Amino acid sequence: MTTITLTDSTTTITLPDDTLWRDELDWSPVDQSIEYMLSGALDIQGGTRLAGRPITLGGDESSSWLARVTILALMTWAGIAGQSLTLDYHGRIFTVMFRHQDAPAVDAKAVLEQVPPADEDWYWFTIKLMAV
Repeated sequence: MTTITLTDSTTTITLPDDTLWRDELDWSPVDQSIEYMLSGALDIQGGTRLAGRPITLGGDESSSWLARVTILALMTWAGIAGQSLTLDYHGRIFTVMFRHQDAPAVDAKAVLEQVPPADEDWYWFTIKLMAV
């Protein structure tokens, strides 16, 4: 069975196997800009991106939930500036960081709200990462 894990080399968090990589096919390694020069000529600049691929992981209302204690652990990692993690997404390995520019980097909503919340309560989640 394949798994999805995030690790900081000390602690490993296992995500549900049905966690979706929502933007897997939305990224291109090629970047390009075009600009018209004063002469009317077209200046085309292009290159290959070496990092920054977005990796947005999450579930939905019917699958891929995380316990509150796991959400809190992810939020602790997200609270560390420059935190680097290793993501194993079904055997594909990436070095990642949280995408704080697309806040919140970790978003979670209770499946069933409880007062007070317990560590074992279930949450829908979105984790915004980028390959570095």
